[in-house]
Amino acid sequence: MGVRYATALEATTRFCDLYREAAESAPAALAEATGGDGMPRPPVPEPAEGDVSPLRTFTEALGRSREANRRRQGAGSGKCAAQVRSHR
Repeated sequence: MGVRYATALEATTRFCDLYREAAESAPAALAEATGGDGMPRPPVPEPAEGDVSPLRTFTEALGRSREANRRRQGAGSGKCAAQVRSHR
């Protein structure tokens, strides 16, 4: 029982030390985040309407690729192409 108590006491002491260190460093972190004046920094500006995100570019390219693939499958002949056309 004494070993378990000592282990718990040691863990609690370690936790208190970590908490104290975090509390002491919090004002410096807040000053860095706010630019030192206590006010949050302005948000990062949104991209202009002309700017296109990489995800949107990729999505559009994927859509064009799918459409081209569908056209190629539909342009073929034979049983497979007939099945593709009938499932649309």
